Amino acid sequence: MSHRIVYEHLAVHFPANMLMAELEHWSFYDDRYLLLELGGDNNCSTYHPQTNREVASRDWCVLAYGHHYEVIAKAVKFSAVCEGGGMRLSGQRGTLPETYIRHVRNALANPVPFGELSGLGLSVVAEIAQPGDNLGKEARENLQRHAHPVETEGRKLWRLNPLRRARDAALLMLCGEPGHGPAWDVAAASGPRFPCEGAELFHRLRSRKAT
Repeated sequence: MSHRIVYEHLAVHFPANMLMAELEHWSFYDDRYLLLELGGDNNCSTYHPQTNREVASRDWCVLAYGHHYEVIAKAVKFSAVCEGGGMRLSGQRGTLPETYIRHVRNALANPVPFGELSGLGLSVVAEIAQPGDNLGKEARENLQRHAHPVETEGRKLWRLNPLRRARDAALLMLCGEPGHGPAWDVAAASGPRFPCEGAELFHRLRSRKAT
């Protein structure tokens, strides 16, 4: 049976005071988070970059972003897939929804601060389009004030790099997740998939699990 294997969760922490400093006309009353997941389908394979052995493929994706409770709510929703056998954590024959949620909670409890992302090799690019993404008035005004869109197929498209630029992170959090569909419809992630590709990143992940 085809199912998703989850290898890692990594949360990025954006302090409210940092976000407020970037958008002077908007108040972020609490911290925000972005949750990344490294996973892939058990039926898809790739070659390990160091050993050249065939292994299950895996890629980073943006699972959720926003308030702490919003990220947890998304994790609870996705965890239901575990109940039917459609998803498991790496190294487990089967994963309970509660175990998956606990894995996410651990990542959120030990996040990488925004200022410490340099050198980890992770990248997130978000594309916010108008019309089409149900943007509120404040989001539209701040995008127009602080970012430069490109015109594509008659729409304005803003490309944001929330892991590299604090202002882009603030804009993404202000816009929020899409009204319909998952976060990865808006934000795409990339980064080292194996320890040999990103020693510092995977060292950080292992250290977090040991705490």
